[in-house]
Amino acid sequence: MDDPATQIAALQQQVQLLMDEREITRLLLALSRTVDEKDFDGLASLYAVDGTLATPWGSHSGRAGKAEYVRKDLGHFHAMHHVGAGYEIQVEPGASTATARMTLLATHVSDSGGTHFTTVGGYYDVDLVREDGKWRLKRVTPHPQWRFSASGKEAAAPARDERWVP
Repeated sequence: MDDPATQIAALQQQVQLLMDEREITRLLLALSRTVDEKDFDGLASLYAVDGTLATPWGSHSGRAGKAEYVRKDLGHFHAMHHVGAGYEIQVEPGASTATARMTLLATHVSDSGGTHFTTVGGYYDVDLVREDGKWRLKRVTPHPQWRFSASGKEAAAPARDERWVP
């Protein structure tokens, strides 16, 4: 059996790991939330000073100008819904870098009625760095794997009895 000082040190490492994972999870949730709320300045603040957004259609490095870059790409949508899930976070206790992979499920709605939209699925690879004591996005790379678009009139609601009939 280890001595008490060794046990305490091991527990401190475990707690630090849990705290890092918690902070990174919150950062990844904020990534989705700020995009959905069109808070592009808030989104930019989540990145490291030299952080990169690397999409299949272009990239932007540096926090400066990132809000405007994303606004030009996504600001025209009427609504957006980005689901972050399946977080696979790799971080060592006390480390200054980490990586994460998360599910990409994003719907971009182009009309107020919600009938014209595109949904994209895939995953994100995310590199993180501890900057000024806080976790920040170093590089975010979405990897879209499929997409579905809908364009048309809203379907009429089925009669009450039809809702439960296959």
